[in-house]
Amino acid sequence: MSAFNNSYTNTPYMSELLKKHLQKTDVNSNLQNASQALVAPGQNLYKPQSAPVQNVNQNTTVQQMPGFNVKDANVNEPDSDSFALKDSNDKQIASDAKKNKNAQVAAVSLGVTMFVTAATLFGATKGGKGIFKKTVSKINSSINKGLHNLYQSHKSEKLDKAIENYYSMRSQLDFNGVMANTINGKDVLQRGVVEKLKGKDINIQNAGSFKKKAVEIYQNIADKVFGLYNRYDTATKGLYVRKGAGNLSGLYSRAKNAITKSNDDVLTALSNLKNSPKANETIMYKGKKVKIKDIIPDIEEMTKRRRENFDAFFTDDLIKQRYSAWDDFFMKDKDGKSLTEKTQKVFIERIKGKKFKELLSDSIADGLIRDEKIKRAAIVRGNKNKISNTLGSVLEENRDAVADVRKLIQHDDINSLHKLDEILKSIDKLKKTTFADTISSKEAQKTICSTIEELKKSIVKGAKKNGAGSADAIKALDDIKASLKNIKSGDTENMMEILEQVLEPETYEKMIKPGLIRSQKALNKACSMEMYDTVDKLRDINCGSAATDFMTAIMSTILLGIYTAQAENNDERVSVGLTTGLPIMSTVGTNLFAAINQISGGKSMIFSLGTGFVTKFICDGLNKIYRNSKGLDDKAKPSVATIDDYIDPYKNKIENVLKMPQNS
Repeated sequence: MSAFNNSYTNTPYMSELLKKHLQKTDVNSNLQNASQALVAPGQNLYKPQSAPVQNVNQNTTVQQMPGFNVKDANVNEPDSDSFALKDSNDKQIASDAKKNKNAQVAAVSLGVTMFVTAATLFGATKGGKGIFKKTVSKINSSINKGLHNLYQSHKSEKLDKAIENYYSMRSQLDFNGVMANTINGKDVLQRGVVEKLKGKDINIQNAGSFKKKAVEIYQNIADKVFGLYNRYDTATKGLYVRKGAGNLSGLYSRAKNAITKSNDDVLTALSNLKNSPKANETIMYKGKKVKIKDIIPDIEEMTKRRRENFDAFFTDDLIKQRYSAWDDFFMKDKDGKSLTEKTQKVFIERIKGKKFKELLSDSIADGLIRDEKIKRAAIVRGNKNKISNTLGSVLEENRDAVADVRKLIQHDDINSLHKLDEILKSIDKLKKTTFADTISSKEAQKTICSTIEELKKSIVKGAKKNGAGSADAIKALDDIKASLKNIKSGDTENMMEILEQVLEPETYEKMIKPGLIRSQKALNKACSMEMYDTVDKLRDINCGSAATDFMTAIMSTILLGIYTAQAENNDERVSVGLTTGLPIMSTVGTNLFAAINQISGGKSMIFSLGTGFVTKFICDGLNKIYRNSKGLDDKAKPSVATIDDYIDPYKNKIENVLKMPQNS
């Protein structure tokens, strides 16, 4: 009986009275009904009542009662796999929950990594900032054009008010200032947090001995911990500063080589000219008819002055001195304060004072050094102009002055603001132009000056709207126009104008002109780097950008480690590491390299993104080889999100746009 009870745990205990009763009845006709009636109440303990009834396993050894046929009784047996199935279901639910949690952790890690990567691409390098600036400029230009067309074609008080509000909002919001404040703000505030955590400013003057001892212990520990961060900060800053100085020296070295080479080419051409019949021809020179051979000494003197003026201000030692002087100024100005301290103070004051609009306008750090930046840039520009000075250089110098005129024009003078935007657009296009001849330079000069005159007329027409600002705006535009009309060419441009007349056209066009243009571009690029890019980079470095740039790479590595750890198994970890982890890391690493080396323009963006896509292409191939070698499906969807989940939707849209319609 015990065997029976042990084997069928859902069968109720049978008393001796019940056994005797069952022995006296027809088991085949009555036992099944009695058994089912007795078993039914316990059935719910294991499975639904609607579950099919299972017969007793015939192979089970059971000690039967006299006159009691277990097989014929068809007693309900609980499913032998019931407990195993329930346990399996519980484990499956737990497994699914774990997979979902892992997938969520992976998605967050990957999402943050990609966001940090994108933010770094558009913030850490000149290329990223340049693309951001161009994009904002393009959007503004399109909006301005559209609004002006509406203003001209639809006279509506509501429309005029909407346009005025747009110009008012734009005057208060500077996207480039927002980017600069975001970058510099996070850096100086991070340094501020580190200094605060050191506990040096804790007041213990009137504290008890226990508090003094506790603070002293904390400060000693904090000094050691955050001392490591300070050493890291100093090391990364030093790397950026050294690389920046080396890059600037390299640009000036290339400019010197270009000037030397062009000088040699000119002297060679003049030597050949002296012995040619053309030397006795006469041309108009300084208002007189002069033989060409008598002009040659003047040209030779110009080549000498080009070299001497370069060596007087642009030698490697002098460049390093100016570079070091900037770095010293940022570390401690005439008031003994570092740029980090001053920028941090202004940030905190504006945040505490809830002056958030001011954080959306001009760059705080750049505003603190603006006067010094203008003064030192003027010295560099003055020395450069002796060697080379074109309309492009003068437009670059006056661009900010033109932009500042906007502050003197009221928001409801829509026509004047539109004309000003058109002038700025022309300046941005022409300031990068290397004018190789006087004619093209004068034509561009005439175009800009005529648009300035149109703007002046518009401002006069809207004088009632602009009030006292009208006179100030017109005076500023007159000064700008005068500087454009009175450009004093450098020796390079003077040489080009004369050489075009005295040399054979083929000699000048093929041998001389290309070399002189290269020297112009090389010198302008080096000086522009020193006046603007290098100063901005040193400003950011001294606010703490170097440390945070490296921290971005470290943070990305950690996040990608967390991301790959969430994959289902080792094979999947290898796959997501190859197809997602390495491409992102190569992009971040290349971008960091570009930031350190001050790779300028769109080159840094193309370089970083190009490296990422090439790495992605190679790693996708490696992943396919790896999975095939393991007998795995190389097209199987991973259990976690991948970079493809972010790329493919856009890739499909582009493919659909580029797809040519099929002829039926």
